Amino acid sequence: MEFGKKEKILVSIILGCVVILFGIFILKNSIFYDYEKSLNASLVSYPDSKDISKINNILERYQNNEIITNKINKLILNNIDLWIDNFNKDYKNIKDLDSSYNEIKEVIKDYLKESKDKVAKNHETEYYDLIERLYLSKKDYFSGLEYYQNEDFGAAYESFNKVIKIDSSFNLIPPLIDNCINNYLDKIYKEVNTYEEQIDDNNRKDILKKILDILNNYQNKGSIDLSISKSFNETKDKYLSQLQQVYEEELLKLVDSKKYEEAKNVLDEVGTYFIEDTFKNIREDINNHLPVNLKELPVASKSGWWVIGDKIILQKGPYKDLESNILVYNLNKEYKNLSFDIVSLSKVKKDNTNMYLKIYSDNKLIYTLDYFTYNSNKIKCNLNVSNTMELKIEAYYNIDSKSDMSLFDFLELENGILEKS
Repeated sequence: MEFGKKEKILVSIILGCVVILFGIFILKNSIFYDYEKSLNASLVSYPDSKDISKINNILERYQNNEIITNKINKLILNNIDLWIDNFNKDYKNIKDLDSSYNEIKEVIKDYLKESKDKVAKNHETEYYDLIERLYLSKKDYFSGLEYYQNEDFGAAYESFNKVIKIDSSFNLIPPLIDNCINNYLDKIYKEVNTYEEQIDDNNRKDILKKILDILNNYQNKGSIDLSISKSFNETKDKYLSQLQQVYEEELLKLVDSKKYEEAKNVLDEVGTYFIEDTFKNIREDINNHLPVNLKELPVASKSGWWVIGDKIILQKGPYKDLESNILVYNLNKEYKNLSFDIVSLSKVKKDNTNMYLKIYSDNKLIYTLDYFTYNSNKIKCNLNVSNTMELKIEAYYNIDSKSDMSLFDFLELENGILEKS
């Protein structure tokens, strides 16, 4: 059968149309193919559909096109961020949160396992870490709400403070924290008021100390940082001021009665609540009248075998000839009395050394000890040192020719106390 001219023209037209349509199809699936729209649609539906085939097809199709591959990777990363953002929402209860937490972890796990996307897999640790942080933050939010409802405002405050800024619940936290602080303070003030109502002239100091102990305990061991609370600081300052007045009256009374040791004990107690400078003038007055331990007084000069440290010790020197052992203190007429004990330290019974000792007040002899050896009993001394500028303690040995010439501790000047003038 031969085709006529018209039939040939018709066939040509049909073939031309087929070629054009095929060309359009090729162009559509290459140059004009909207991969972004298709990819976005697949990524948005993936958490529900778990269909990764289209995503992988697009990745494979453009794997040799670096520019498009970079765009695809960016789209995928953005969509994974959106999956996590969808998890980061407010929940009605912890049960819903747990369910969503498990779902998002499963979605990320499945995607990274099945996907041919190498870039997203490099962020796997970051994704899990972010999800975990959000989950724990939201759990802290629900814990805080539970503590708050049970009126455990300290624990609620602690939980609310753990909610992180990127958590969708974070904007709900500031007023809740304010309420926690206010209710926590109300609880403290109620406890304090029960003691304040008991204050009278006989127990004022003890009750004020008890109140401040309560306030300090809440401040130092409580879960809420009360140092930022103006109300709390003003309350604490009020009771500190009252206690300071009580202590000041007590200290002045003791000083007027010249009971300086008792006043010192009160000052030691004061240190629990006040810094050292709080009673600076009174403290200086008391210290100016307190006895001074001789071992704490600076030595002006020393010779021989005296050893000065935590104790004042005289050693027996390793020589047979007589040797002077001298201690000199500058008293500057500030003291009226010196008391001390002379105690034997020698355990060497074969030693026949005899020591004698002299004490001078400005070169005036005020004490003499003619004999002291290893088995001598403790000797108590009490000397008047009024108006003494320089105190000199001088010791000599009378050494037997058969004595042990080794160096050892011989005696101690124990409990040396200088009373102020």
